[in-house]
Amino acid sequence: MEGRFGHGRGKDESGHSRKRDFIKGLILANGVVISSLPMRARPPTAGGRSIGLLVIAVLVAGVSGSVVSYFLAGLFPFGPVRDFFFKSVAIGVPTLTVNLGFASFTVGLCLSVSTVVVLLVGLAVYLWYKF
Repeated sequence: MEGRFGHGRGKDESGHSRKRDFIKGLILANGVVISSLPMRARPPTAGGRSIGLLVIAVLVAGVSGSVVSYFLAGLFPFGPVRDFFFKSVAIGVPTLTVNLGFASFTVGLCLSVSTVVVLLVGLAVYLWYKF
């Protein structure tokens, strides 16, 4: 069966499939296979590191940063240094409540970000990238 441009569907002139040639093209000159899986079958990674691990690392760093920030704020005296490192800034969407008479629901998302949280999340991303 001829394709729209005169080629067989999925085949080159010699009858080989283009997918097989594409996979063969992923093999380097020294014989190392970069990947033999099609793009949709691969797990989401970045340079061998899992994206899921990054998400977990950022969440753990954010929670621990807020806990550390809360406890360390009690050790510092009131002043601009304490405000800079330990005062949280709320970022997000305010809550929206919809009341339908027989049911009501509330939607909203707010992130409390402080300098300690930003430092720990940055450290987590750096460590994920390096290791």
